[in-house]
Amino acid sequence: MVYVEGSSKGYIKIKNIEKQGECLLMLSGMQFTDRVQTTSYCESRNLLFLSSRDGKFYCLKLPKRWRNEWVDKLEQEILIKLRESARAKEIQLSKSKTLYEHD
Repeated sequence: MVYVEGSSKGYIKIKNIEKQGECLLMLSGMQFTDRVQTTSYCESRNLLFLSSRDGKFYCLKLPKRWRNEWVDKLEQEILIKLRESARAKEIQLSKSKTLYEHD
């Protein structure tokens, strides 16, 4: 579940309620010149509607799945270790085949 917060400078923060308000995404560049007045989230379509007091309106398509950077890094590290392990096994197999062929 997400919580959307708008600042007086036009920044938008999307936070995870289940993770003690951990910031999932911070958006700037919305070009609001006044504070964010209204935020509305359509869960069925995963859309975020934003408006500010200066009359500007935005509609953003949000990701269906939120991931933390540390999860991505961990997955990359695991993939690297698996590849290294597979290469080491291939090298070991090729060495054992070479030894077997020479005997």
